[in-house]
Amino acid sequence: MFIIIVIPTSNIPRQETLTYFYKHAIPVGALVQIPYNTKTLKALVISSTPISKVKGDVKKEAFQLKKITDILTTQKISEKRLSEILHWSTDSFLRTSTVL
Repeated sequence: MFIIIVIPTSNIPRQETLTYFYKHAIPVGALVQIPYNTKTLKALVISSTPISKVKGDVKKEAFQLKKITDILTTQKISEKRLSEILHWSTDSFLRTSTVL
């Protein structure tokens, strides 16, 4: 079992990384399908860690992890495309966040 951290490729209200689980390791840069509220979204994998390494941290969380629905591609995206996605994600987050 692996803990998978992803970044959604579509704009969601609070742009952030999300945590899921999957039975196998998924390569960083892979594209996956995830449940998000009542929707199904595409997301980019940024981390894949064996649950044995983070089991204590997982038990402390106040939420229940959901399973990744599907692996769309295990082919890594190019560094240039990854950079574009991360810049877009950051810009999107900055535009939608508010200062109190």
